[in-house]
Parts: sequence; C-alpha cells; structure tokens
Amino acid sequence: MTSLFAKTVIARAALKTGTPKDIAAAMRARWQNDPAVTKAAVTAGTTADADWAGSLASAGVAEFVGSLTGTSAFYNLLSNGFRRVPLRARIGSVISAPVAHRPAEGMPLPVSRMGFASGALSPVRVGSVVVVSEELLQNADPAAEALFESELRTAVATAADAYLITVATAGVTPTTATANYRADVRALLDTVATPGGRVVFIAGQRAANAMVAVDPNGTMTPEGGAFLSVPVIVSAAVATDSIVAVQGGAFVAGEDGIRVETSHHAAFEMLDSSLGQNTSGDGAQLVSMFQTNSAAILASAWLGVEAVRANAAAVLSDVNWGV
Repeated sequence: MTSLFAKTVIARAALKTGTPKDIAAAMRARWQNDPAVTKAAVTAGTTADADWAGSLASAGVAEFVGSLTGTSAFYNLLSNGFRRVPLRARIGSVISAPVAHRPAEGMPLPVSRMGFASGALSPVRVGSVVVVSEELLQNADPAAEALFESELRTAVATAADAYLITVATAGVTPTTATANYRADVRALLDTVATPGGRVVFIAGQRAANAMVAVDPNGTMTPEGGAFLSVPVIVSAAVATDSIVAVQGGAFVAGEDGIRVETSHHAAFEMLDSSLGQNTSGDGAQLVSMFQTNSAAILASAWLGVEAVRANAAAVLSDVNWGV
C-alpha cells in the first residue's frame, strides 16, 4: 500500500500549482477509499493549520521515515542504535576511556583519567532528484504509485547512507577478506563491538550475495537480513564487494525531517555522477522537464552524525566468499 507521504508528494507534483487545501482536495478525490486521506477533521481549523493538509503531510513524513528503517542503514540505526541528539547540539567525544581497578584489601584505589574532545553535531543537507513522467504521476494504478514510492525511498535512503558511510569510514583502513568468513566476521566484531552497543553490517550487493552463499543459518537474503546473528542492511552507498561494520552506540545522530520540492519547468543534467562543473568548457546536456512532459522531485533531509568513540566502524573489502 502506498504511504501517506508518497500520496502527498504525488498529488503535489501532479497538481503543479495550488494551495495545501487544493492538494488535500486532490488527494481526497484520487484516494477516496483511504481513511487516512478522506477522514474529516475533528477540531476547528486554526491560523496554523487552516488548510488541514499540514497535519496530513506531517503524519505522512513520520510514516515514510519509519518505512526507511528497512532500507536505510542511517535511519535503521537512528531508530535503534545511535544516541539521538538535536542537530547543532554540543557533544563530547571520549578520546580515552576510564580504567577500572581491583585493589587488594587495604590498598588505595588508583585514580582513572578520561580524555574528551568537544564539538557540535553539525547538520548536513543530503538529497536526491527523481525525474518521473507526467503519465506516472497521473496514473491511478497502485502499481505505478508503488513504483514511485520505491524510487523516492531509494533516493532518500541512498543519500542518507552515503553521508553515514563517509563519516563512519573516515580514517579507517579496510581489511581484505579471506576465504574464512567466520574469521573475517570475528575480526570485524573484535574491532567495533562493545557491551551495550548494537552492531550492524552495511553491505554492498556483491558482498551481500557472498553472505547468502555461505550463510549457515538461512537468515540472509540478497536484500538483507542477518549474518551470523548480526543484522545486515544492503546499501548502494557501500562499495559492492565491501562490508562496513558500524557500532551504533559509538555515534550520536539527529535529523530534521524530509523536505520535498517539485518542478515541471526546470532543466536537468540527467546523470547520477560526474555532473558538468564548467571545468572542461564542453558544457552540459540539459533536459527540459516541460519539453519531455516530466516532473523533477527533489527529496532532501537535514542530517547529522558524528563518531564519539574510537573504533566506531571497520571495513572489510574484496568479499568473495562461496566461490
């Protein structure tokens, strides 16, 4: 079933222009059998929410963000693993942990020292542009709506995960995988696992396929699952033959919702990498949304994540088990 958030975005993009009230009316007309869309307001309108669509969109965003926990490593750990703090909050990083002692009877207890570094959880905007045809936006077929939502979810998840991987692997030297997958997993866990922290493997697609090939428990699939009892999320943000082990408790993170903007008249360079930056002098090939009867949808989010302990992540490369 298409999420409320995706329905709001579809209606907004298909309508092209209009107030929140117009968008709400279009949603009611298109999804007449959805109680979340068609239910009447139970309180009087206010100056902050006179058009009703504001609360509808907020509820849809929360639902959509919740749906990302199965496809995005960042949002999965944000819901269960990361220590969540507000963006721009002051944070302290532990650079040397205290040491416990067990003195003999009558002997003094040594003093332990902790080292800290301070900073702030700086927000970063991540986003992705999805271009869809007007026919897809106007098509009431549930399969078309599901396709649209899948593309939107993938775009947001990949952008958030790319940011997480950049932060988590900064300064981390990858270890090359061996033929012994159990020893490789043990080495990853020995690096990042600590009592009380949740460890997640973020895998590229070929690495996930290799896990499936040697999985002794039958709990791993090409879409993710668990490998040797460790949760696995497959992400396009990770090199296809690599696994990144992340210890959620070693990070602080926050987010400030998802913002969606649409355009029917912009011109875009239809590439997912190596965009023209006017460095070669060759210019860039642009595609008009108006001329191609398309709509561009920008989904972006303000996120923040920082490691507050050493050995927060480890990387295993060249994973080729089962061959």
